Amino acid sequence: MKLPPSFHFRKLRKNPLWFNILTLAVIIVEFTSIFFVQNPYYLSGSQFTMTIFASAYGIKEWRTNTVISIIMFTLALLFVYVSLQTLAITWR
Repeated sequence: MKLPPSFHFRKLRKNPLWFNILTLAVIIVEFTSIFFVQNPYYLSGSQFTMTIFASAYGIKEWRTNTVISIIMFTLALLFVYVSLQTLAITWR
């Protein structure tokens, strides 16, 4: 008996391959920058990268699913705030 694919797998199949590769690359860069880098400028840069990714995904989902789009735009604003706070701590 074959099990139906989960929601995440169906969502992954809907996206183009280049978007899935970009998603994986951004997630890897973000997590390695957060956990292994001590320089605040690199941390801020990785958070801006997540801002760009969340905004791009929000724009992509705007026509099909506005709830996910609004959540991604909210996350993008949160990433901008955290990034600016990281830089503000550095400038003191």
